[in-house]
Amino acid sequence: MPSVSLAVLALLLVQAKPASPPAPTTPRALVVLVDSSPAAPPELRGQLVGALQTEVERSVGFKWVDPPAISVDELALALNCGGMDDACLRGAGDNLKADAVMLVSVGAGGRKEVVISLVHVRPPKPTRLTSIPLADLGATVQEVRNAARSLLGPVKPTRLVVVTDPPGALVSVDGKAVGPAPYSVNDLAQGPHSVAVQLQGYQPQSTKVDLKIGEASEVRLTLQSNKPAPPPAATPAPAPPVAAAPPQPAPPPAARPPAATPAPVPAPLETAAAAPPAWHRAKYFSPVPGAAGLAAGVLGLAAGAVVTAWGANAGSLEEDRLRPDLNSTLKLLNNSVCKKNSAGQMECSTSLFSQRNAVYHQFAVLGLGIAGMVLGAVVVLSGLALLALSPLPMIFLE
Repeated sequence: MPSVSLAVLALLLVQAKPASPPAPTTPRALVVLVDSSPAAPPELRGQLVGALQTEVERSVGFKWVDPPAISVDELALALNCGGMDDACLRGAGDNLKADAVMLVSVGAGGRKEVVISLVHVRPPKPTRLTSIPLADLGATVQEVRNAARSLLGPVKPTRLVVVTDPPGALVSVDGKAVGPAPYSVNDLAQGPHSVAVQLQGYQPQSTKVDLKIGEASEVRLTLQSNKPAPPPAATPAPAPPVAAAPPQPAPPPAARPPAATPAPVPAPLETAAAAPPAWHRAKYFSPVPGAAGLAAGVLGLAAGAVVTAWGANAGSLEEDRLRPDLNSTLKLLNNSVCKKNSAGQMECSTSLFSQRNAVYHQFAVLGLGIAGMVLGAVVVLSGLALLALSPLPMIFLE
């Protein structure tokens, strides 16, 4: 009985032991051969190769192997194959060290379709075949990608994780809302994508991210609040330092009288600037009165000279009979110009009277002209004196 119990216990322990996780599968090498007819668009081949490479690298069970530099027909000729059947494709896989071969035939036999076949070389598996109609360039490439994805099996997840601070912001990928942050988006196509987040009370944020096939990318965005920042608190001013009290000198001993402290010498007071003396503040003599007097004097001299010359020549305006010489004129002035006639009546000489008046007029004009010249000379001298005195304060009173 004890042996039976031990056997049952051992069986139970074996059954309770957790199963070990399956070993990760190693991706198998896959070579893609594209056989396009001359009727197919020439740019279709290049786009198909790029699209198929993307799908192979995205798959879990396969890895990309560069295809040979020769065409499918040349490869079949090199392998002595009559056509690219399964046996010839397995021979091509052996020579190219590939575990599987995918053949893409575009417009074979004049048919408007694309035929895709997947041949497993190691380990051998049944060949998988699919066909799609040949449409425009973009639609054909997309349909070939979808067909190749179904033939290749599971794909690596292309993952995008969006984290925000604070959390809870609405996440939008390529303009489409997907959910609140933190949020994880799977199965996105490789290449650039736009990520935007928004949360009430915060400024929206957006960025660009370039996703790689089979890789996880993380985007972290910090949101800025729309509320204005509070003003900084005022820092209290530091208290002024308290000056320490000066130490008090010790009192002198009582036995010794304190020494007489010499009287402090008063500091010399700064002498205030003395006010300038009255003569220093005297105003300068203006040259205007001197210049005006000089001009007036010159005008007076000119006027006197003109009047004197006119008086001197005043007799030339009279007739010859009114211009006797000066001596005879003075002599006639001393005698009476009026005499009694034989009848006893007084008769006056009109010519002599007029001559006397002309002489008086001439003397008056001469006197006025000479007086004007003398006055003009005095004014000229006064103006010159004022002009000479005008710079004296500048020279002697400064």
